[in-house]
Amino acid sequence: AKQPLRFADFFVGAVAATRGRPLSAVLALEGLYALVAHHGLEYPRLYDDMLGVCRDTPEAVLDPKHRSKFLGLVSQALASPYATTAVKVAFARALADAACRAS
Repeated sequence: AKQPLRFADFFVGAVAATRGRPLSAVLALEGLYALVAHHGLEYPRLYDDMLGVCRDTPEAVLDPKHRSKFLGLVSQALASPYATTAVKVAFARALADAACRAS
């Protein structure tokens, strides 16, 4: 697309509407992350939204169909110089909590 930022509102809305649909949540976050990382979109809620999916939709983390895509996205996002230590700790805690809830 020549104007990729025009999809920002779509992805933001999709993240908000994906409760209970882990694949949709992961795909919407993937789209948002691509716009932030590659097209200069300023979206300060990205980490909050990713954490929300991790906390509210543990299937995105635990289901083998979605796990690799979601964890790959989290890995890319946390490798960013903008990911603070507090954000990384929050993800570690949310992922550990999701794993404990599954056992």
